[in-house]
Amino acid sequence: MKRFSCNEIIKTIEGLDIKILDIIAEGGQSCVYRVEYEDQIKALKWYKDSFFKQTDGFYENLINISKIESPAKAFMWPEAVTEKIEDSFGYLMDLRPEGYYVLRDIVFLSKKLIKSFQIATDICINIVSAFHCLHNMGLVYHNISDDCIFVNPINGDVKITGVDNVTVDGVNTEIMGNPRFLAPEIVMGKTYNTQAGRYSISVLVFLIILANHPLEGRKWIDTTVITNSIQKELYGTNPVFIFDTQDSSNRPSNRLQKQTIEIWNCLPEYLKRIFINAFSKEVLMTPSKRIKEMYWLEALTRFRSDIVKCSCGNEIFLKNSGTTSCDKCGNNYEVNHYIELPYYTIPATQGTRLYRCQLEWCQDREALKPVGQIVRKKDDLDFIGYRNMLDDDIVIISSNEESYMLAPKKVFPINEPFEISLFGTSIRLR
Repeated sequence: MKRFSCNEIIKTIEGLDIKILDIIAEGGQSCVYRVEYEDQIKALKWYKDSFFKQTDGFYENLINISKIESPAKAFMWPEAVTEKIEDSFGYLMDLRPEGYYVLRDIVFLSKKLIKSFQIATDICINIVSAFHCLHNMGLVYHNISDDCIFVNPINGDVKITGVDNVTVDGVNTEIMGNPRFLAPEIVMGKTYNTQAGRYSISVLVFLIILANHPLEGRKWIDTTVITNSIQKELYGTNPVFIFDTQDSSNRPSNRLQKQTIEIWNCLPEYLKRIFINAFSKEVLMTPSKRIKEMYWLEALTRFRSDIVKCSCGNEIFLKNSGTTSCDKCGNNYEVNHYIELPYYTIPATQGTRLYRCQLEWCQDREALKPVGQIVRKKDDLDFIGYRNMLDDDIVIISSNEESYMLAPKKVFPINEPFEISLFGTSIRLR
């Protein structure tokens, strides 16, 4: 592979200059350089020719992908592809921002960088949303894993790298990802598609919230050496969910996976159900029944509202969005106010967010549009109100049927029950 020197100039396929500044990192298949391109500092991923001997299909696909607008801001999308030099090539993308860490490295740290389950849930929501946008464009990512996702543990933002693995849905490639994140049919040699991507998303959500792989229980722990044949059985021919309701052969270890068991026991039933469904034997072996991204967004946004902090500092997952005992200090967390939605109720506590997908049907691109938020005053802890997060006025109907107009960003106090009609859906706050 050719090594580039500082200030060396290479060109994109359009003939534009890329100026090499320095090298950032080197891996098994590529090097990453810091470069200057059109008066901006970018990253250049350059492939080693020893890794790609036959690159025509990969190269042409990369060029085609670079011409498509990025599906979501989370993707570090190819902006331009270079000319070939000595049978190799590269592509330009944004530099990874400071403060982002590879997901693989932070999920299992003893000193966790992700400080709360709310942040962990935000990470899940952002991952699901990004791949939802990708799939809606008829594209798939062939190697979704905890190695391609970088997260900001402070605000839950995500950056997804390695998008040179993206193709049109159903296109066969020689890209083989990590078996731990591949759907069973892909482990068995089938062509990657959207349904396989949905399986990978479910694995990531489980991994982030429960700090364990959904298929790695006793069968995985009791295996001395993870050979290719063992991987094929664990993730392909005979996958068993660690909390499968019918098959207890792969339960998590009480000693080595205690944290996962404790988190599972505290999860609200609706989230347990979606995990049990996502990794049931029927869904594992029937790609068409995989959990769609919109169902994950609905469940995760609800779950985020059910995460509250006890006075002792411990996070609690509310049971049925109501009064729940803290598993650390034993005190009850009292819920005084609620938002009644069409199909379930969420607590109206400080920071509770209301999203578009929690109302009636909406277009996919509007799923995470903020609708409202519950706020308190710093100088008056007894005050709690509903903030209008829309761009238009909304109508508040009080309990005595009086009407009030609430302007964007303004707050209406929750002193007495009132109703709001949003997108044809009536919700009640009390």
